[in-house]
Amino acid sequence: MSTHLTPSDRSFIKHFAILTAVLGAMAVGFAIIGTLVWENTPTYSNEGAVQRAGERIKPVAVVYAGKAGAAAAAAAAPVSSGPTPEEVAAANAAYKFDPAKGKSLYDGTCAACHQATGEGVAGAFPPLNGNPAVGDADPKTQIETILNGRHGTVIQGKTYPGAMPPFGGQFSDLQIADIANYERSSWGNHGKPVSATDVAKVRANGGK
Repeated sequence: MSTHLTPSDRSFIKHFAILTAVLGAMAVGFAIIGTLVWENTPTYSNEGAVQRAGERIKPVAVVYAGKAGAAAAAAAAPVSSGPTPEEVAAANAAYKFDPAKGKSLYDGTCAACHQATGEGVAGAFPPLNGNPAVGDADPKTQIETILNGRHGTVIQGKTYPGAMPPFGGQFSDLQIADIANYERSSWGNHGKPVSATDVAKVRANGGK
Protein backbone atom coordinates (compact mmCIF):
# COMPACT_ATOMS: atom_id res chain seq x y z
CA MET A 1 0.00 0.00 0.00
CA SER A 2 1.45 3.35 -0.99
CA THR A 3 1.65 6.17 1.62
CA HIS A 4 2.57 8.79 -0.91
CA LEU A 5 0.50 11.96 -0.42
CA THR A 6 -0.56 13.97 -3.38
CA PRO A 7 -0.29 17.79 -3.29
CA SER A 8 -4.09 18.03 -2.81
CA ASP A 9 -3.93 15.66 0.18
CA ARG A 10 -1.20 17.73 1.80
CA SER A 11 -3.19 20.95 1.20
CA PHE A 12 -6.31 19.42 2.83
CA ILE A 13 -4.34 18.27 5.89
CA LYS A 14 -2.75 21.70 6.23
CA HIS A 15 -6.08 23.55 6.13
CA PHE A 16 -7.69 21.03 8.49
CA ALA A 17 -4.90 21.57 11.02
CA ILE A 18 -5.27 25.36 10.79
CA LEU A 19 -9.05 25.13 11.27
CA THR A 20 -8.61 22.85 14.28
CA ALA A 21 -6.14 25.26 15.84
CA VAL A 22 -8.48 28.24 15.30
CA LEU A 23 -11.46 26.40 16.83
CA GLY A 24 -9.37 25.40 19.81
CA ALA A 25 -8.19 28.94 20.36
CA MET A 26 -11.80 30.20 20.19
CA ALA A 27 -12.92 27.63 22.77
CA VAL A 28 -10.16 28.74 25.15
CA GLY A 29 -11.12 32.38 24.62
CA PHE A 30 -14.80 31.73 25.39
CA ALA A 31 -13.82 29.84 28.51
CA ILE A 32 -11.69 32.75 29.73
CA ILE A 33 -14.44 35.28 29.02
CA GLY A 34 -17.00 33.15 30.82
CA THR A 35 -14.78 32.88 33.87
CA LEU A 36 -14.21 36.65 34.00
CA VAL A 37 -17.93 37.40 33.70
CA TRP A 38 -18.80 34.93 36.46
CA GLU A 39 -16.19 36.27 38.82
CA ASN A 40 -17.36 39.87 38.32
CA THR A 41 -21.09 39.19 38.65
CA PRO A 42 -22.38 40.62 41.99
CA THR A 43 -23.99 38.17 44.35
CA TYR A 44 -26.89 38.91 46.67
CA SER A 45 -27.89 37.52 49.98
CA ASN A 46 -31.23 35.79 50.39
CA GLU A 47 -32.38 38.68 52.56
CA GLY A 48 -31.72 41.18 49.78
CA ALA A 49 -33.47 38.98 47.24
CA VAL A 50 -36.52 38.68 49.46
CA GLN A 51 -36.61 42.42 50.00
CA ARG A 52 -36.39 43.10 46.26
CA ALA A 53 -39.08 40.54 45.58
CA GLY A 54 -41.32 42.20 48.15
CA GLU A 55 -40.76 45.59 46.57
CA ARG A 56 -41.83 44.17 43.21
CA ILE A 57 -44.79 42.23 44.54
CA LYS A 58 -46.39 44.89 46.75
CA PRO A 59 -47.58 47.24 43.96
CA VAL A 60 -48.89 44.27 41.96
CA ALA A 61 -50.83 43.01 44.98
CA VAL A 62 -52.40 46.41 45.49
CA VAL A 63 -53.34 46.74 41.82
CA TYR A 64 -54.92 43.32 41.55
CA ALA A 65 -56.71 43.68 44.87
CA GLY A 66 -58.97 46.26 43.21
CA LYS A 67 -60.92 48.76 45.30
CA ALA A 68 -60.29 46.88 48.53
CA GLY A 69 -56.54 47.03 47.96
CA ALA A 70 -56.67 50.71 47.10
CA ALA A 71 -58.69 51.40 50.24
CA ALA A 72 -56.19 49.46 52.34
CA ALA A 73 -53.28 51.35 50.79
CA ALA A 74 -55.02 54.67 51.44
CA ALA A 75 -55.72 53.68 55.03
CA ALA A 76 -52.07 52.77 55.53
CA ALA A 77 -50.81 56.04 54.07
CA PRO A 78 -49.91 58.80 56.50
CA VAL A 79 -52.76 61.25 57.01
CA SER A 80 -51.97 64.93 56.78
CA SER A 81 -54.26 66.79 59.13
CA GLY A 82 -55.13 70.42 58.62
CA PRO A 83 -55.30 73.07 61.30
CA THR A 84 -57.56 72.42 64.26
CA PRO A 85 -60.65 74.59 64.83
CA GLU A 86 -58.82 76.24 67.70
CA GLU A 87 -55.88 77.11 65.44
CA VAL A 88 -58.23 78.51 62.79
CA ALA A 89 -60.03 80.63 65.38
CA ALA A 90 -56.73 81.97 66.72
CA ALA A 91 -55.51 82.87 63.23
CA ASN A 92 -58.82 84.57 62.43
CA ALA A 93 -58.67 86.58 65.65
CA ALA A 94 -55.16 87.80 64.77
CA TYR A 95 -56.15 88.75 61.20
CA LYS A 96 -54.97 92.03 59.72
CA PHE A 97 -55.87 93.10 56.20
CA ASP A 98 -52.95 92.81 53.78
CA PRO A 99 -53.69 95.04 50.75
CA ALA A 100 -51.02 93.35 48.60
CA LYS A 101 -52.46 89.90 49.25
CA GLY A 102 -55.97 91.20 48.69
CA LYS A 103 -54.99 92.66 45.31
CA SER A 104 -53.18 89.49 44.30
CA LEU A 105 -56.18 87.32 45.18
CA TYR A 106 -58.59 89.69 43.45
CA ASP A 107 -56.47 89.90 40.29
CA GLY A 108 -56.17 86.12 40.13
CA THR A 109 -59.81 85.21 40.72
CA CYS A 110 -62.11 88.22 40.29
CA ALA A 111 -60.60 90.63 37.80
CA ALA A 112 -61.43 88.49 34.75
CA CYS A 113 -65.13 89.26 35.27
CA HIS A 114 -65.25 92.37 37.46
CA GLN A 115 -62.21 93.89 35.76
CA ALA A 116 -59.11 95.36 37.41
CA THR A 117 -60.98 98.68 37.56
CA GLY A 118 -63.95 97.16 39.41
CA GLU A 119 -66.28 98.30 36.62
CA GLY A 120 -67.52 94.80 35.70
CA VAL A 121 -68.85 93.90 32.24
CA ALA A 122 -72.05 95.60 31.09
CA GLY A 123 -74.90 93.14 30.73
CA ALA A 124 -72.92 90.28 32.25
CA PHE A 125 -71.04 90.98 35.48
CA PRO A 126 -71.88 93.75 37.94
CA PRO A 127 -69.53 96.58 38.89
CA LEU A 128 -67.95 96.55 42.35
CA ASN A 129 -67.19 100.24 42.52
CA GLY A 130 -70.25 101.75 44.17
CA ASN A 131 -71.80 98.29 44.62
CA PRO A 132 -74.30 98.40 47.53
CA ALA A 133 -73.16 95.04 48.95
CA VAL A 134 -69.53 96.14 48.94
CA GLY A 135 -70.33 99.38 50.71
CA ASP A 136 -72.84 97.92 53.18
CA ALA A 137 -71.75 98.10 56.83
CA ASP A 138 -73.07 94.54 57.16
CA PRO A 139 -70.73 92.44 55.00
CA LYS A 140 -72.95 89.35 54.98
CA THR A 141 -74.15 89.64 51.36
CA GLN A 142 -70.68 90.36 50.03
CA ILE A 143 -69.11 87.49 51.98
CA GLU A 144 -71.89 85.07 50.99
CA THR A 145 -71.36 86.00 47.35
CA ILE A 146 -67.63 85.31 47.51
CA LEU A 147 -68.13 82.06 49.43
CA ASN A 148 -71.07 80.61 47.48
CA GLY A 149 -71.04 82.43 44.14
CA ARG A 150 -74.06 84.14 42.60
CA HIS A 151 -76.11 84.14 39.42
CA GLY A 152 -78.58 86.63 38.03
CA THR A 153 -77.66 89.43 40.43
CA VAL A 154 -79.95 92.47 40.33
CA ILE A 155 -78.32 95.80 41.24
CA GLN A 156 -80.21 99.08 41.02
CA GLY A 157 -82.77 97.52 38.69
CA LYS A 158 -80.25 95.94 36.34
CA THR A 159 -79.90 92.16 36.03
CA TYR A 160 -76.46 90.67 35.48
CA PRO A 161 -76.85 87.08 34.20
CA GLY A 162 -73.18 86.19 34.44
CA ALA A 163 -72.54 83.25 36.80
CA MET A 164 -69.96 83.76 39.54
CA PRO A 165 -68.38 80.52 40.85
CA PRO A 166 -68.05 79.81 44.59
CA PHE A 167 -64.66 80.35 46.23
CA GLY A 168 -65.48 79.11 49.72
CA GLY A 169 -63.85 75.73 49.13
CA GLN A 170 -60.77 77.29 47.61
CA PHE A 171 -59.86 80.02 50.09
CA SER A 172 -59.51 80.34 53.85
CA ASP A 173 -61.37 82.83 56.02
CA LEU A 174 -58.32 85.08 55.98
CA GLN A 175 -58.10 85.04 52.18
CA ILE A 176 -61.82 85.72 51.74
CA ALA A 177 -61.48 88.64 54.16
CA ASP A 178 -58.54 90.00 52.14
CA ILE A 179 -60.59 89.88 48.93
CA ALA A 180 -63.60 91.55 50.57
CA ASN A 181 -61.45 94.28 52.13
CA TYR A 182 -59.63 94.92 48.87
CA GLU A 183 -62.98 95.48 47.18
CA ARG A 184 -64.18 97.67 50.08
CA SER A 185 -61.12 99.93 49.89
CA SER A 186 -60.63 100.23 46.12
CA TRP A 187 -62.10 102.31 43.24
CA GLY A 188 -63.47 104.95 45.60
CA ASN A 189 -65.18 102.45 47.93
CA HIS A 190 -64.96 103.09 51.67
CA GLY A 191 -66.71 100.09 53.17
CA LYS A 192 -66.34 99.02 56.78
CA PRO A 193 -63.42 96.59 57.13
CA VAL A 194 -64.25 92.89 57.29
CA SER A 195 -62.61 90.52 59.76
CA ALA A 196 -61.74 86.87 59.22
CA THR A 197 -64.08 86.11 62.11
CA ASP A 198 -66.93 87.75 60.11
CA VAL A 199 -66.15 85.35 57.28
CA ALA A 200 -66.08 82.37 59.64
CA LYS A 201 -69.52 83.26 61.01
CA VAL A 202 -71.07 83.56 57.54
CA ARG A 203 -69.37 80.32 56.47
CA ALA A 204 -70.75 78.53 59.53
CA ASN A 205 -74.28 79.71 58.68
CA GLY A 206 -74.36 78.23 55.18
CA GLY A 207 -71.16 79.36 53.51
CA LYS A 208 -68.66 76.86 52.19
